[in-house]
This record gives sequence, C-alpha cells and structure tokens, in this order.
Amino acid sequence: MKLTFVRSVTVARSVEDTFAYASDFNRAYEWRDEVKASRATPAGPMRLGTQLHEESVLAGRRVVTESVVDAYEAPHRFSFAHLSGPMPVSGEYVFEAADGGARMTYTLRVRLRGGWALLAPLFRLTGGRTMERSLAKFAENLESEPGQSGSNGA
Repeated sequence: MKLTFVRSVTVARSVEDTFAYASDFNRAYEWRDEVKASRATPAGPMRLGTQLHEESVLAGRRVVTESVVDAYEAPHRFSFAHLSGPMPVSGEYVFEAADGGARMTYTLRVRLRGGWALLAPLFRLTGGRTMERSLAKFAENLESEPGQSGSNGA
C-alpha cells in the first residue's frame, strides 16, 4: 500500500534561508511533529549522499528510519530515498520564490507493508494534518530566528 502526501508552506524568508533550515537535518526534530531525534552523517552541510537517521513516533510506535540524500540542487530542491526501517519512505523538498518570501513544497511517499498496512486508513486521515502542523511550525521557527536575510534576500 502506497500513500503520497504533498503540502506547501510560504515562509517570510528568502529561498536560500528556507533551504538552509530545511536541509539542516540535525534540526528536523525542531519542526517535524513526529520526529523525536534526527541527525545527518557526515557532519556539516547536506550534500548528495548524506545519510539521514530519524527516530519518530507513529501510531504510538517508535520507528527508526535510515535514508540517503539522492538528489541535491541547492537552494532549489533535495530528495531522499529509503535505506532501512520498517516503513519505506522517500520524498522531496522543493523551494521557489513566492510573494512575501519562499514557498517550500514537501512530498512524502510512504509504503506500508505488513502490520503497518492495516493502519493505512489512520495514516490517510492523519498524515496530511501532521505535515500541515509541521510546516506551520517550520515557518514559525524560521521566521522567528534572528540573523536571517529576510524575504527578499537583503
């Protein structure tokens, strides 16, 4: 069973600032509701081949996922592919200029198998709302950070 979720948020920051915050995977737990811990290897800025470790809680269960950055075009997009974990996921973040700042569009693809497939109706119902809450928190966090360049890159 495959599920795909696509959501966007407009942030009052430049495309570069928005990309920088989203691609700092060590900070994903700050804004993604389901993520309790995250880290990127090797240390430093994300790049093609960066490995992503994520610990989440989904449907009350702890889920550890390993992914790899399989496309990286700063500051316009990056995507990730599943390496290991009970729930294969892949996705893409796309960044573009928008009125008042930057728009980030997040696409998440989830493949449910085994016992997880039984939870498909729950994930269909809650997945989009979880993404919307996370993207709202992303915008709030980034817009409140000092030292950013602002929506016009100035």
